[in-house]
Amino acid sequence: MDEILHIGSLQLLLEKFSDCLENFGFGLMSDECDGPRRQLFKLIMKYCTKIKYFDSGIPDDINIYLFIKNNQHSINYLTIEIDFHDDCAGLSSSVLQNLGQVLPSKLEYLCLTLLFNISDLEIFLKNSQNTFIKKLIIGHIMQIKDENILLYIKEYIMKKEKVKYLAI
Repeated sequence: MDEILHIGSLQLLLEKFSDCLENFGFGLMSDECDGPRRQLFKLIMKYCTKIKYFDSGIPDDINIYLFIKNNQHSINYLTIEIDFHDDCAGLSSSVLQNLGQVLPSKLEYLCLTLLFNISDLEIFLKNSQNTFIKKLIIGHIMQIKDENILLYIKEYIMKKEKVKYLAI
């Protein structure tokens, strides 16, 4: 019952002040917070259209891509982190395969902390060719240790000059 009251209070707050909300982040949350997190995210999607900074927490909701697409004119800072648990490889792969298609044409900051294989990274780099990113941070744990990320960084980022500052 308390949870419903909190969500209702947040909904009233967002209805009234959503135009003022520019920064929003979930951070990493435990699975027990998943239901309330999803409810809150639905409210954020419904009312907030001027988000500049977004930290997705665990991006296991397909609506995150719709949210980014709907905020393309305002979003400048994006953080997507995967908490390394059992299904993190599947989530990371999904993020890299879908994110590049919904990014705005320009981002000040993109931080991706993911567990991935090189083919998923290549898909992301190909799909994000129309986006200029001032600061790109790729925090990762490679699924296959022998894969060389630098070849793809050189081909898709350095040659095309789509990133000003890069940290790996």
